[in-house]
Amino acid sequence: ERFGSRGIAVLEKAVLEARAAGALVLMDAKRGDIGSTMGAYAATYLDKDSPLFSDAVTVSPYLGFGSLRPALDAAAVSGSGVFVLALTSNPEGAEVQRATAADGRSLAQLMLDHMAAENEGASPLGSVGAVVGATLDDAGVNL
Repeated sequence: ERFGSRGIAVLEKAVLEARAAGALVLMDAKRGDIGSTMGAYAATYLDKDSPLFSDAVTVSPYLGFGSLRPALDAAAVSGSGVFVLALTSNPEGAEVQRATAADGRSLAQLMLDHMAAENEGASPLGSVGAVVGATLDDAGVNL
């Protein structure tokens, strides 16, 4: 995006070449918004007719897990996956992700619980996965 339309053209080419090689396309977009804007992001990355169609995309739930509904629904239609940020390794994220909800759970745990509910009944796995920072201390283990 930093490089404007030229950058998007390079990304489109990379997606096309990855598909031609038989590779999965995992788009680390970290998109999160509400309503029609999230719907547009979902169409961009999760609609099979899009030149940026991806097998999975990362999204941010911190405008409320419900704001991800357009992406979750689009992934269900296309057979794609959605990886939801839960507990990232960037230090600035801790103030939100490790904050405590009214019921005592961390917001990261709350997001994980929403993800589990989305995947309930799926076999063998659901289409919703979690992003948990690999460089975290034992905080990730305690989720």
